[in-house]
Amino acid sequence: GGCSYGISNIQVAVQDSVAERMLLYQRNNGGWPQPGGDAINYNLSLTAAQKATLLSEKGKLDATIDDKATTREINTLVSTYKKTQNVAYLKAAENGINYLLTAQNAAGGWGQFFPDTSGYHKHITYNDQAMMDVMWIMKYVSESKNDFDAVDKNLIPKAKAAMVKGISCILKTQYVQKGKLTAWCAQHDRKTLLP
Repeated sequence: GGCSYGISNIQVAVQDSVAERMLLYQRNNGGWPQPGGDAINYNLSLTAAQKATLLSEKGKLDATIDDKATTREINTLVSTYKKTQNVAYLKAAENGINYLLTAQNAAGGWGQFFPDTSGYHKHITYNDQAMMDVMWIMKYVSESKNDFDAVDKNLIPKAKAAMVKGISCILKTQYVQKGKLTAWCAQHDRKTLLP
């Protein structure tokens, strides 16, 4: 009789330092915060204490789409997945896309923060390209473009529906002045759609 040896096919996931830091900052609801109101600098190394703090803050409800928060991370993680094939990055991006789908309000728009509905955070936000950045993500998902071909195919019909609602919201929020369609404001009320 001969001997047979089992060959294990253990693959170590390729890690990207920026993507790894994005995973630490991602909230349990799938979105990303903007600590102190500034974009996160993912090029900065984190200490063990900072990593522990971020892990302890996973449950915070401070995710936002302000200044490309959440959309920047989704775009980066999808493209980094394509380069590394690290499934953790794809899953984090998909969680981010699901967060955006959940954050869309009944009018079809996106508030600056979700689920935080205090003050102006709840209103449909056009300033800083906030809502349009989300709409681009939905377009890439629904068309499987810009590295989004790797994303879970079950997200495609949801992204298409979100785009239809989003476009309808954009059309409904265009301000009418003296009977003429004019422009859009930085934010619109999520219920009345007024500036």
